[in-house]
This record gives sequence, C-alpha cells and structure tokens, in this order.
Amino acid sequence: MKPLKIIDYSLIAVSMLYSTYVTFLFFSLHSSLLLAGCISIFIVFLAHHYTYQLIEYFKKTGRINQYIVLSITLISIVFYAEWNGQLVHAKNISGIPTTEVLDKQINSVQETINLSAKHTNKGKTNWAKYQTFLDSQKQLKALEVKRNQLLLAIETKTKEAEITANSFRLFSLILFLLAFVATSVNHASGLAKEHLLEKVDDKRNKIISLIRDGEVNNVKMLVDYFNIPPDEAFLLYQKFSPDKSIGF
Repeated sequence: MKPLKIIDYSLIAVSMLYSTYVTFLFFSLHSSLLLAGCISIFIVFLAHHYTYQLIEYFKKTGRINQYIVLSITLISIVFYAEWNGQLVHAKNISGIPTTEVLDKQINSVQETINLSAKHTNKGKTNWAKYQTFLDSQKQLKALEVKRNQLLLAIETKTKEAEITANSFRLFSLILFLLAFVATSVNHASGLAKEHLLEKVDDKRNKIISLIRDGEVNNVKMLVDYFNIPPDEAFLLYQKFSPDKSIGF
C-alpha cells in the first residue's frame, strides 16, 4: 500500500473512531453502555460505508443511486447523535458540579424542621425541640444560599461547556469533510490507470479505423509511425486490412 493511501485510510479511521466515541456518549444516556457501543459502531460504520460506495459509484458513472438515501439518512443520525454527544463530552471535560448533595442535605434539614415544628404540646414548650427548630431553619437558609451560588456556578460552567461543545462540533465537521475528501481520492491511482487504458483503447480504435480505410496499407507503417511491436502490428493488419495484403 502506498504511503498516501495509508494517510487517507488513517484519516478516515480517525474520523470514524471520533464519531463512534461521541455518538456512544449520546446513546449511553438513553441505553446501556454495551448497547450504546454496538449501536454507535454499527451506525458510524454503515454511514461511512454507504458514503464511500456512493462516491465510488458517482466517480465511475457520473450519476447517483439509491445509496444516497442510505448515506444521507445514516449521516443525519450520526450528526444528530454527535451534536448532542459533543455537549456530553464537553460537560465531562468541564467538570460541571451538581446540586445532588445539597439537595439531599436540604431535604434532610426540611424533615428535621417538620418534626421539630411541633415543639409545643398543650401549652408546654419542648425547648430542646424548639432550639432544634431554630437551628434547622438557620441551617436551611445557609444551605439554600449555597445552592443558589452553586446554581450560578453550574450556569457559568454550562455556558463554557456549550462553547467547548461548539468547538468540538466544528472539529468533528472538519474531520468528516477531510475524511470525505480522502475517500474521494482513495483510488486516484486506479482511476488514472483506467483513464490510461481508455486512452490506449482510443488510440487502438483510431489505428484500426485507419487500417480499414486503407490509409495504413502495410505492417511497416504500424511499426514505424505508431510504435507497435511487429507481432502485434502483423495481427492487427491481418485482421482489419480490407485486402489482407501484407507489405512489410
């Protein structure tokens, strides 16, 4: 394999791996890790496969076929999953905090307040419960202040994650476009060979036409003017000459 092809295939592989990773992050939010991994690999592989087949078919025929439906559909699914998966990826990198711990503490303090609120019974005050009630209220206010501060920090981090996600989305799009270009030139050498063969066939057809028209009337002309090997020139002239006369 030529070095240029290795580079092309490497670029395509990197694009597929990155697409699979961020697609996996999206699907993992809605399914098990194993299922998300299988779906991601399957969809990304098919999207690149049908895109490649479509490009190859277009290069050979200059037309498109039913692969365009499969290609566009699968690429759209991958892009949608990537778009959302990029945000998950950015949030993981940004380390956005959660209010889960504070919410549990607030719920616990609220339960304590509810229990200690009944600190008076038949006109008698349970001072221990009353003190607990007062302390819990102060603690609740302090926790709510912390929670509000944390929400502001989360909002700031989320905005930063959105900016980071947009950068990753741009990177992913550029990577896909580069892989798309690499796919389209993957078999450039093969196309060049086919083009060369077409040129050779055209030249051969012109020579045959000249022989049939009588403009080439001996084997020597084929050898001298068209640089055809004597054996091949002999066969060509013998096969296509109108009078089958061979004057060497």
